[in-house]
Amino acid sequence: MLPPGLKIAFTFDRKSDWLALGLTEDECIEFQSDRTIDSIAASLRKCGAVEMVGSMKRMVARLAAGPADWDVVFNYAEGYGHVAREAQVPSLLDAWGMVLAFHGVPTAPFAVVSHLDAHAPDAAARAIARSPYAAQLQAYPLFAKPASVSDGIGISAANKITRPADLERVVGALRAAFPADDVLLERFLGGREFTVGVVGTGRAARAVGVRELVYLANSPLQPIDPRLAYADADAVDPVYRDIDIYSREQKGRQTRNPQAVDHDMNEPVPRAVAAVALKAWAALGLRDGGRLDIRYDSMGPDAVPHVIEINPIPGMTPGWSDYPSLAAHNGITYDDLIALIISSAMERKPVSTVSNEAAAFCVRKVSKSRMMILRGPLNIFDLAAGTTTDDAQLARRGCR
Repeated sequence: MLPPGLKIAFTFDRKSDWLALGLTEDECIEFQSDRTIDSIAASLRKCGAVEMVGSMKRMVARLAAGPADWDVVFNYAEGYGHVAREAQVPSLLDAWGMVLAFHGVPTAPFAVVSHLDAHAPDAAARAIARSPYAAQLQAYPLFAKPASVSDGIGISAANKITRPADLERVVGALRAAFPADDVLLERFLGGREFTVGVVGTGRAARAVGVRELVYLANSPLQPIDPRLAYADADAVDPVYRDIDIYSREQKGRQTRNPQAVDHDMNEPVPRAVAAVALKAWAALGLRDGGRLDIRYDSMGPDAVPHVIEINPIPGMTPGWSDYPSLAAHNGITYDDLIALIISSAMERKPVSTVSNEAAAFCVRKVSKSRMMILRGPLNIFDLAAGTTTDDAQLARRGCR
């Protein structure tokens, strides 16, 4: 149950705003449509009063203009720039892979080809040699991708490296396309692929849905959903028939390869996938909600699920994006999903059990000098906004 009178700040990057500033369509791929922003705002208004802040620069201007008494900030701002763009409003971990590796969560063996080695003809081979996973990366296929982009940008079937002779060529093409970015080289995981929606923080975190991406190459007999407009068997594009990678092009069009299959989370495989996702969620200290991509290392009974990506700002377009869709499959409406995220954040809001006078002071302290920041849409932490009241004063008043 959310408290009454909740004050919510909403940060976002509206695609139309950036286009108006002169950016191209390609530069705005990661920004959100008016429909998505307006849908989130409508659901937030059912939780409390919403201030539409907008982008990071508008957030800076808003804070500079005077005190903000928000209870929570719902951050859906992708940011503009390079590696740290998603951390411009919150503060996000950058080295996901190393953190996961030391918490016992399976991830694909990897090497990082630095953009500083752009002119080295053997940059990929040198990166593999430096990697702690060098031995595992000797076996092919491998997979290469830009290290710091999202939304499937830079991902295509051409990124799959099946032989050593193609290693430097594929990595070189990505370095040319993304000159300011590193290239991540991973062992290709050839098994089943899933995406898992999570809501909550710590022990209260739970999976709200498990969706499998079923590739025709792996499951040629997978029935085609008759409700889809492209269900005519003769309409299968041969170009896509053998693909086993979810590329940027596929994300932007309706294609039955892969086909999304929502699973009963009580079944053994979805239950195992959700367990790995929740273990990664806990290992990283993630909060409130998000989506994780899981892929098995092979087909068959001995396959092991690996975390391949964590989405702190998942798509939220109603009726289209995976996160709200897989939640809806399990009876969670769009409004309820937003409310669950906000509720998780509000559980960290300090509550005083001392005298009324001290409690009133604590409320003022919280509302005027601290705000809950949503990391992703979905991970919230406290942000000190400056105050003249120090911790000693709080302790004396019984508010610590």
